[in-house]
Amino acid sequence: MLTTHGNIYAWGAGDSAQLGRRVIERRKIHGTVPEKVVLGTRARKAVAIAAGSYHSFAVDTEGDVWGWGANHLGQTGTGRQGAGDDEVRLPIKVKGLNAEELGDGERVVEIAGGEHHSLFLTSSGRVFACGRAYNGQLGLEENDPAMVNQLDKESLAEPAVVRFPGDGDDPIVHVAAGSHNSMAVSEGGALFAWGQGMSGELGAKDDDEVRTPREIVRRSGGSWKALEVACGGQHTLGLFLRKS
Repeated sequence: MLTTHGNIYAWGAGDSAQLGRRVIERRKIHGTVPEKVVLGTRARKAVAIAAGSYHSFAVDTEGDVWGWGANHLGQTGTGRQGAGDDEVRLPIKVKGLNAEELGDGERVVEIAGGEHHSLFLTSSGRVFACGRAYNGQLGLEENDPAMVNQLDKESLAEPAVVRFPGDGDDPIVHVAAGSHNSMAVSEGGALFAWGQGMSGELGAKDDDEVRTPREIVRRSGGSWKALEVACGGQHTLGLFLRKS
């Protein structure tokens, strides 16, 4: 929960550190009480929050991006911290996505968490992804430099840029993540999908897996314009506007 004063509160299951605090086994009931999440110092205020299945995120007023929770597949985007880095117990900064690192006034404006992967959308319409990679949910080519330089080809611990067809002329304005799939909507009304689609959640007909973003609703031509998309565990909802 994000308050009007920029404070974050979390509650629920905390066994993967997704609450930003430790909840010990014999006192799980303590996880049901909302408690404040601190982003480094209590003076920092948040402007956006997001949660995956076992991990959490926040963006503060300075444009710094924070992640915490399960990190065994790099889904918090905070990099490898060394031995015992399967969990990020307290919020730490996500690699490469803070306002100062992005430059030119660019900031992360939306985050979507899946089961083991995460998507980050910036104010300039760029999308970054990290976490589990072996079902295509990151949308990265096999020869993408971010993957080529990885010893572990099944996960990515630091966010990398996702490339879209016609990249650059139609910025992305919205992202969503399901358990093992990802979706994005462009400014021009295109809908893109990638990842695992065993239950048809990609909208890609009979394809069970799409490795890189595929245009499901076309920007040019067609009768519909995509406005928004939401992903569940194995299903997807889309909001569309009929073109005049």
